[in-house]
Amino acid sequence: MKKVVLNLDIQNDKGKRKAMHTLSSLAGGIDLMAMDTRDKKLTLIGKVDPVDVVNKLRKYFDTEIEYVVLWKETDRKIEEPKKGELIKEATNKKVVVKLDLSDDKDKQKAMSVLSSFAGGIDSTVINMKEQKLTVSGKVDPVNVVNKLRKNFNAEIHTVLPSEVSGSKKQ
Repeated sequence: MKKVVLNLDIQNDKGKRKAMHTLSSLAGGIDLMAMDTRDKKLTLIGKVDPVDVVNKLRKYFDTEIEYVVLWKETDRKIEEPKKGELIKEATNKKVVVKLDLSDDKDKQKAMSVLSSFAGGIDSTVINMKEQKLTVSGKVDPVNVVNKLRKNFNAEIHTVLPSEVSGSKKQ
């Protein structure tokens, strides 16, 4: 299960209802949905793909992923980024993507796909053993996964602000 926190540009209660209705069409993957209209944040907990959620919401609202972390039902308290750090470094993100790579040719192809992001990526690390790709920089996680999904089976593992994720061990 994952905890997904999104920045969602909602102006009024009508927009809030529209967002809730849009997400209700996801096939039973959401266990908890909470919306804070004052801070314009939407929190989802469940077995849901963050990319699918953002793609659905972007049809109606300006939507960005703030962070994605793994969530355990038994452990209600997880290590989250502090609020001040999220606001200060909202554009620099560390995105960890699960990626099905079989050999060095696939690794080279994934790096080629990432090279199309002009100037947004600061660093890229591919861990073949764990089948994870880590991208750091000023990139939209949804765009990264959508580009990778054209060639691979890709899924967002975590998204955190760069400074916070630098101190946390993966």
